[in-house]
Amino acid sequence: MKDKITQAVKTSYSKYGLKAASVEKMVAIIEAKLTAMGVIEPDKLQDAISEVVKGAEPFVELIQSEVDSRIKKPTDPPAPPTPPAPADDSTTALLKTLMEKITGLENKDAEHRKMTTKQELITKALEISGKQGATNSTLLKKAIKLIDIQDDMTAEQISGLALSEYNELQSSISKDGAVPIIPALGDKATVEAAQKKGVDLVDKFLGKPKA
Repeated sequence: MKDKITQAVKTSYSKYGLKAASVEKMVAIIEAKLTAMGVIEPDKLQDAISEVVKGAEPFVELIQSEVDSRIKKPTDPPAPPTPPAPADDSTTALLKTLMEKITGLENKDAEHRKMTTKQELITKALEISGKQGATNSTLLKKAIKLIDIQDDMTAEQISGLALSEYNELQSSISKDGAVPIIPALGDKATVEAAQKKGVDLVDKFLGKPKA
């Protein structure tokens, strides 16, 4: 019976272009309906199959029509992306002002940190110079102001330049060509001797009697 149903479905529904899987499903539906009708005499079986197949045709036609409409229906083009809303002029101006203030604060902070580091180097250089014989703090501070301190200098380098300026200032005060150069390095006795000679020259210049 199934073969006869299959042949009838293929013949009657050929214009709908059913796929093999669809044909098998229709055969199963029609076979189930014929079975539900009870025992059918062999000489009436073909007529019964034709009648059920014909009765199911409107259903097949409806399904095919729906499929065709979906295939032929044009696909809606994707909606274009929504352009970003233009920024409000007042908002843009506010953001610009805030960014300028932030940049200004960052620059001030960087400058402050730079000055702090420089002052720390100068303080250390004064300490090093003092230990190497530059005991006149007022003269030493004047000497260090004459130095062009670069960002990459160390405290030791600053101290060396400060001692050179310090000795030149001592020379200008004492008016003596034989100015005792304060050694950058040396033992305690050497440093003390240089200090004493420098003090004596200053006292002589100022007219102070020796102790």
